[in-house]
Order: sequence, then C-alpha cells, then structure tokens
Amino acid sequence: MGLRRIGLVKEEHGPLFSALVTRLTLPSLIFVSLAKSVLHWEYAVLALLMLAAEIISLGLDWLGGRGLRCAYPGSDLVASDLGQINAMCERLFMP
Repeated sequence: MGLRRIGLVKEEHGPLFSALVTRLTLPSLIFVSLAKSVLHWEYAVLALLMLAAEIISLGLDWLGGRGLRCAYPGSDLVASDLGQINAMCERLFMP
C-alpha cells in the first residue's frame, strides 16, 4: 500500500479503519440500498412467517431445556436458529 510506504498510515491505525468500515460505511451502504430498492408486501409476509417459525422453535427448545433441567434452557439452539435465519434470507432475497 502506498500510504503505508510513505508513513501516512501506520499499523496501529488498523482498528480505526476497521471501526470506520463497520460503524459508518456498512450501515450507510445498507441504508442507501434499502432506500433505492422496491419492497413488495409478499416478502414482508414471508419474513413474518419466518420470524414466527423461529419464535416457535426457540420456545420449544426452551421448554425442552426446562424439561431436561438444563442450566440455561434454550441456549443450545439460539446460534443454530440465527444461522438458519441467515440461510433462509439468503435463499429468499439473493438471486
């Protein structure tokens, strides 16, 4: 990188640039993309159905954890359920 060679950017600036990307650039990119996109109500119904399915799944997992007397009922499938949400969103909204 040319800026590093001339001493303008140093190694310790890495966390600053990372924070700029994750806290400023990506949220603004998402906002601009959503502002320009055309949203259809059919997708909202699918998203609500998906949310309801996830809530039911987490509720059943919590009840099962309580029945088995787990220390943290419901915690074993939270990460799995969130991963499933991501996979379903990619299938629905990505061409």
